[in-house]
Amino acid sequence: MIILENRLLYIFFWPLLLFLAASIFTADVVLGTYRFSTFEAAVYAGFWITFLAWVVWDFIQTRGVSLSNRVFGVTILWLANSAAVWMVARFAHLTGLGISSYRWALLLGLIVALAQGTVWANAKKTKKRKR
Repeated sequence: MIILENRLLYIFFWPLLLFLAASIFTADVVLGTYRFSTFEAAVYAGFWITFLAWVVWDFIQTRGVSLSNRVFGVTILWLANSAAVWMVARFAHLTGLGISSYRWALLLGLIVALAQGTVWANAKKTKKRKR
């Protein structure tokens, strides 16, 4: 189930969220460069954000940090996602994603962390029902 969630996060959620944010907040979130179209930049930046979030997530799991507390787990996801967005945006000339300040990284990371927390809660409920 986790693998499917990660693929959906890359294929669907990050590019869609970045595209919507760039469409609504045109002065604060920018997609595209002279090399990448808006769509290409959304997919490419979504890939790198997902990759960096996975690296942080794997590091946390390797360290044996217990994420049984839901609030703590969502907070860790929020920080990992926000850090990934900020790092990708710092290399805007290579990734095609630009943000006006770190607050946008925090906001985008929070939106995705809440969505991931909801997916996890629903996956746990579904898993309990199947037993």
